[in-house]
Amino acid sequence: MQAQKTALQAQKIAQKMVSTIQGHAKLWIERVRAYAQALYYRIDEHHLFMFSSGLAFSLLLCIIPLVLIIFFVLGNVLDSAAVRAQLNFFIDSSIPDTSTADFVKELVNTRVQEVVASKKIAGWVGGFGLLFAASGWFTGMRTVLNLIYQVKNAASTVRGKLKDLGMVLFVVLLFVVSLTFLPAIDLLKNLAEQLPIAGQIEVGALQGRMLQLLSLLGFGCVNFIIFLLIPDQNPPRRAVLMSALWATILQELSRQAFSYYLLEFSTWGKIYGAYAVMVIVAFWLYFSALIMLVAAEIGQIYRERRQAAETSPQK
Repeated sequence: MQAQKTALQAQKIAQKMVSTIQGHAKLWIERVRAYAQALYYRIDEHHLFMFSSGLAFSLLLCIIPLVLIIFFVLGNVLDSAAVRAQLNFFIDSSIPDTSTADFVKELVNTRVQEVVASKKIAGWVGGFGLLFAASGWFTGMRTVLNLIYQVKNAASTVRGKLKDLGMVLFVVLLFVVSLTFLPAIDLLKNLAEQLPIAGQIEVGALQGRMLQLLSLLGFGCVNFIIFLLIPDQNPPRRAVLMSALWATILQELSRQAFSYYLLEFSTWGKIYGAYAVMVIVAFWLYFSALIMLVAAEIGQIYRERRQAAETSPQK
């Protein structure tokens, strides 16, 4: 009898656990379905594919002026080699294809010395021109994020442009902060080599993992700043955090998938020949812009669902 009671109790507990798991699974499936449906309609309603192509083209026009601005400002203050090393690290972390990353680094480095050497009045005038050109991407991104986050009181044209110029200078400031990352990793590597268990640890592999983790955290922080500061009105922090989280996850997954595709299945070289590298850069910029906008939509959907959940008990 006692064994039967124990078996019945265990069966009831198992059934309760199964029903609980099924309830949670059903709830998550409903949430995923609701997000997917809302995202499907938002992509069409807000024309995300069209805006992504516009942002990618704008970034193609603005990325070189932005990089030259960084070297023009920092090249007169800091060691150009350190700035170039950090920029190369950023390019390698952003672009999945090695040959494409090398092409972009060569393209940028050929223009850097000319800009750093321009310290006369003409150089400063050109620097202001580069500053204005580099702000174009922020203008386009601000317009799209205002639409996605439903910003009603948009800034005036002059105020908005001043904000975009300020964002360019803010990027320069972030780049200065990021210059401490690589020396910090080298310091940690040297400390790890001095540990008693250093012989049991692959320091090179550990350094690679630290670089990957650091790049993920860096991109997450950059995404958070983009979604928070670029719109004319700051969205709620939780919505921004949700957007930044999904942007970082999707960027890393797409980077790994795109890198694997280029390595195993790519036929870009056969189709486009000598222009394959430029096509890969353009496609990757378009896909990255689309990921950013989709992540912003996910954050806005989360914001609206949360507001609806908070107001529904009061009805």
